Amino acid sequence: MNDSYRSLFKKNLIAFANNNPNKEKEYTAFYPIVGKNYNLNNHLLVIGQAVNGWLSSGFKVTDDETALDAHIELSLQESQAEGEECALNWVNTNWVSSGLYRSFFWNVIYKLVKQKYSQTDENWNEVIAWSNLMKIAPQQGWNPDDEEINAQEYAAALFMEELSQLKPKNVILFTNLETWAKPIFEKAGIAYETHPSGFIQATATYGNSRIIVTQRTRMGMNHQNCIDELMKEMV
Repeated sequence: MNDSYRSLFKKNLIAFANNNPNKEKEYTAFYPIVGKNYNLNNHLLVIGQAVNGWLSSGFKVTDDETALDAHIELSLQESQAEGEECALNWVNTNWVSSGLYRSFFWNVIYKLVKQKYSQTDENWNEVIAWSNLMKIAPQQGWNPDDEEINAQEYAAALFMEELSQLKPKNVILFTNLETWAKPIFEKAGIAYETHPSGFIQATATYGNSRIIVTQRTRMGMNHQNCIDELMKEMV
């Protein structure tokens, strides 16, 4: 992500600090992570709702700009890898120790990428990019509430910037339509088609990107059935 994205990211953090009255609560910011071979084909951008407890330390809305800048730098560093390593290798290395093997989100992505793009257990993570609709979440857990979502004034603009800079052929929002994707689409001016039933709730096209919105992921759903639905809609 380039400097214009970082500038927008900072605007979102400052707006959040100015608009959120929860002065004692700690928050964490998330910066998109791009696999080391993503740019070879721009195959897939996967998007979740929000990530709580993401960074080792949080920030408060009462922090001064210097402290907010330091938190942005920390989130940026967390999105990078050293040397030739892939920034998303942590998913593989922590698959068991962090219980990611129980995550519906990561299981479907992992199996989908292997199936559609002929990747292996070792390199599937290298061809994707990962982001979240909300870049700020409570440090101690749970998704941002309605007040905290509304305080993120630039969430839609950041989503659009990701589409513009990453140019993904496919974008999958594992978020649900009504409460998460729809407000972003409406603010961004993205027209979408709803799907009446099934795992997929809506689809859209923006530029050369095929955008797919799914139900909120949960344990117990059949992975392969969900993958089959996604494969029918992807380009």
